[in-house]
Amino acid sequence: MSLSYNVSENLIRDLIKNQKRDRFWRNCRFFYWIAFFSVAFFFVLHGLPTKVHEKPEKPYVALVRLNGFISTESAFSAEKVLPQLQAAFSDKEAKGVVIVINSGGGSPVQASIIQEKIVQLKKQYHKKVDCCGRRCSCFWRVSGGNGGR
Repeated sequence: MSLSYNVSENLIRDLIKNQKRDRFWRNCRFFYWIAFFSVAFFFVLHGLPTKVHEKPEKPYVALVRLNGFISTESAFSAEKVLPQLQAAFSDKEAKGVVIVINSGGGSPVQASIIQEKIVQLKKQYHKKVDCCGRRCSCFWRVSGGNGGR
């Protein structure tokens, strides 16, 4: 009788231990989902955090960095550079535009398109433009050939 009593006592103890462990993990999953849906609900109401661009107190110039080989397939293509130039020139608060070019050369057609857009934007917005660069075989072509001024 004593042996069966010990076996049933151990069985009951193990059963209670398993129930406690199951309840613990069930509670953990419940609170995880509550936290997940709370965060998701917060972002639905308030939107994703965005960068706040504070208005600078001092005058500034817009900066456009152009890196790499000039070609239609690269990040330094007319298709990708022209919107950057347009944004820099159309910034009403910017006193001028600085174009930093780091290119070993590339497509003369792409450089010509970029150069024509720079000249057009200089005339349209009447902003001072300064260009500088390293290793630029087509630096003068892209910058407009007048030192950027």
